[in-house]
Order: sequence, then structure tokens, then C-alpha cells
Amino acid sequence: MIQQLLNKRGSKWLHPPRLAGYTQPEEVANVLLYLASDLSSHIIGQTVVIDGGAVLS
Repeated sequence: MIQQLLNKRGSKWLHPPRLAGYTQPEEVANVLLYLASDLSSHIIGQTVVIDGGAVLS
């Protein structure tokens, strides 16, 4: 089954295009600082994906 999906989608699943390159540790730290600050007081129970846009492909 996996081989059929790979044949159908090609290498897009294995190597998705990224909008911003590889995620740097500083980028993850910035998100964590934001979530720990008062600025994010209305963000509750969310999953924050930090992947440089790979989910969009």
C-alpha cells in the first residue's frame, strides 16, 4: 500500500518543498517565547507546527 501511494505522489512526500528552508533552533525558541508571553493569552489547546511550510505542500 505504501508503495502504491509513493508511486502515485512521487517524491513529494519524501522531500516536500519548504517555504523557508530548514527550521532553525532560534525559530522554535521564538515560538516558545511567544507562547509563554502574555501576547498569547487567547491561544489555548492548539498544536503549533513549525516546519517551514512543509504542511502546505
